[in-house]
Amino acid sequence: MNQFVTLLVGGLFLGAIYALVAIGFVTIFRATGVINFAQGSLLLLGAYVIGRLDGSIGFWPAVLVGIAAAALVAALVDVLLIRRVRGADLGTLAILTLAVDILLLTELTHAIGTDVINIGAPWGDDVVELAGIRVAESRVIAGGVALVIVAALAAAVKLTDWGVAMRSAAEDGETASLMGIRLNRVAPVRGRWRARWPRSAACS
Repeated sequence: MNQFVTLLVGGLFLGAIYALVAIGFVTIFRATGVINFAQGSLLLLGAYVIGRLDGSIGFWPAVLVGIAAAALVAALVDVLLIRRVRGADLGTLAILTLAVDILLLTELTHAIGTDVINIGAPWGDDVVELAGIRVAESRVIAGGVALVIVAALAAAVKLTDWGVAMRSAAEDGETASLMGIRLNRVAPVRGRWRARWPRSAACS
């Protein structure tokens, strides 16, 4: 019985990690209408930066730099590529993000080579045991982080002006634009909005 509960609890914590990945896909799609296939390689980029910098600056500073690096590359991809073809159909945009994913993954694979990169997490292979249930500490921490991020994101989307603007733009960009929401400041404008509305209206 303990083995079943252990596997169940471990599976729930692992599911929390997958939930974070899914939230990333859903948030991007709801805000921009683009299925971002490059998300996986961007996560790998952040992990790669953490692994390379951990030995020199420590784990937590490396985490901050890794997050910043992944966010910077994502912003560059959006500004230099996605926004330039925003009027294209969703299939074309999805293929573009897939191409970015392949490019980043290829370059990262070459950079990593045959090395086994350790990100230097301070908890290592430690295990948490409670009432006979043993779960890897890394999964417990990941589950806790997932809960915090989900709660923070839900609060931001529902309670902040930015969240209301983003939900309005995702639901009906035309009406949101008429109500004074600057769509380009909330998220890149979806292709079908730009096709039906002039640029001046979308940016008003």
